[in-house]
Amino acid sequence: MKIEMSKLVLTVVVVLAANGAMAAIDTTTMNVTASIAKACVVGTPTEMAFGTLALIDAASGLAVTTGNADAVGTFSTTCTTGATGVTFTFAGAAAAGFALTGGATTINYSLFSDTNRAVPLVRGTAAGSGGFAGFAADGASHVLSVYGRIDLAANVAKPVASYSDSVLVTVTYD
Repeated sequence: MKIEMSKLVLTVVVVLAANGAMAAIDTTTMNVTASIAKACVVGTPTEMAFGTLALIDAASGLAVTTGNADAVGTFSTTCTTGATGVTFTFAGAAAAGFALTGGATTINYSLFSDTNRAVPLVRGTAAGSGGFAGFAADGASHVLSVYGRIDLAANVAKPVASYSDSVLVTVTYD
């Protein structure tokens, strides 16, 4: 009976050990996600300062009949990579075009997206990002230049005053 009891104990130990080695295991997969939203941000612009307009020719003492006053302003823009259809819109205080105001008098000026002043920015009309050399929606900050021009001869009769305007720069994207 001692031998049979030992066999029984040994059998119980082997069965218990086998059950312990066969512990239940269950797994699952946890999904981890993120997304990047399309976005564009316009940074703080620099001032476009035309300075003092020379409307009298110093050599002749006569009003100027030709020439321009040119100035440059900049603003930075950052768009996430993949933002498409990026356009810029410029709007000054004037109802049409761009005008500096000094009291009741205005001085018209033009804005351009290129140094040669060949690609005009029309007030309230979207300008494609392709008009700004070096701009890409790539997640990096890009400093874009806007070129201004005043036709001096068109303003010789304007009174002495300080003239100013504020231009709202808006970036739109898909």
